[in-house]
Amino acid sequence: MATKYTKKQSNAKVNFDFSSFGGGKKPSKRNQKKAVKTVKNIGFKGILLALLFLLIGVGVGFGGFFIITKNDCFEINGQDYIEWVPNVAYVDEGCKIISFGKDVSKDVVIETNLLSAEDGSFYAIENGEYYIKYTSKDIKYGTLFDVQKFRIIHISDKNEEGSISDEG
Repeated sequence: MATKYTKKQSNAKVNFDFSSFGGGKKPSKRNQKKAVKTVKNIGFKGILLALLFLLIGVGVGFGGFFIITKNDCFEINGQDYIEWVPNVAYVDEGCKIISFGKDVSKDVVIETNLLSAEDGSFYAIENGEYYIKYTSKDIKYGTLFDVQKFRIIHISDKNEEGSISDEG
């Protein structure tokens, strides 16, 4: 004698025979009918529940990303434009890079048209405009977004009053 199941019990008893899917074989008609019946029985409430969980997952993901990256920055320490005199060492203040909540300032790449001293300072012999360019190899500020920051250094013999100094 066959056991009668209620609709919910018969849905719970659906058991796919996955061995029939292997080796490029087509699933049996019986298994196809069971799959179609199970999908139909999910109904509107099941789809709505799945969509709700998807939206919650996306929201939690974006929320976590926002919390991790809210303090991220790529900033020059000090001023962007500096007036300086020739043959005097300039010690660069560097820059601050926070990427995905981690300080990666030590990985900054510096390019400049100034001359470099052995102690890490910079200097110029002639008057003119010079630059220090900061770039990062970090994924956020180097790969995803190609961010470059510049510090302009104006080298001039003029002192604060605007006259030419006798030094140099």
